[in-house]
Amino acid sequence: AQNEQKRSVELQARGFISQSAVDKQKSTTMLARARRDQARAELDLARNQAQYTELKTDTAGVVTAVMAEVGNVVSAGQPVMRVAADGGREVLIQVPEGRAPALRAAKRISVVLYADEARRYVGKIREISPQADAETRTQEVRVSIVAADAKVQLGATATVYVAGSGDNDSFRVPATALGSRDTQQAVVWRVETASDGGLSAQPVPVEVREYLDDAVIVAGALHASDRLISAGVHLLVPGMAIMPVDRTAKAAL
Repeated sequence: AQNEQKRSVELQARGFISQSAVDKQKSTTMLARARRDQARAELDLARNQAQYTELKTDTAGVVTAVMAEVGNVVSAGQPVMRVAADGGREVLIQVPEGRAPALRAAKRISVVLYADEARRYVGKIREISPQADAETRTQEVRVSIVAADAKVQLGATATVYVAGSGDNDSFRVPATALGSRDTQQAVVWRVETASDGGLSAQPVPVEVREYLDDAVIVAGALHASDRLISAGVHLLVPGMAIMPVDRTAKAAL
């Protein structure tokens, strides 16, 4: 178009074409330039949009959830994956509504991995959800693991132990964990390591201080890290070999 415009100007100067023909050629040249600029802009936009077809994260980590499937049409800004950053480790737990704030006053918080119960890590409350879940009426609490080592892997199962905030030696235990001995002494059954390396049940005398709907407040020679048996306590005898099962575990069909 530029060559045609240059040629038309030369022809008009020699009197072969009119000024209107030159003006028409100038308009054609301007239109061609506009189309060129538009094409360049569309190319830049296409290149920019093509970058969104590649999902990149600004930190190393592990994909913990995929919220879209291959072939789905998603809008800009819609999350499609959740990535747990590879760095500090924390445990997510749920506690009854209204009891979460009391965790901040705890004297000591410790974390034990299900895969390595011999090691105990120091825990620290990092975040407490301000609202309770509408269905479970529990609040989410995130407990950071201080000085976590390579054994603390993402996705691992752990137990969080919380020591009281004062000198109170009372403990809240499930009502089904309370039993009695021949002397009618109230006891709870603690899981202990036997001499052969296995696990056994041992009675711990306690004083019942309060009965709740589904729990009992007791006092005795207990520690926050103790594991108590909460079902079938009437069948236990001291030193009986046991195999603990998580209360939340479902029976296999």
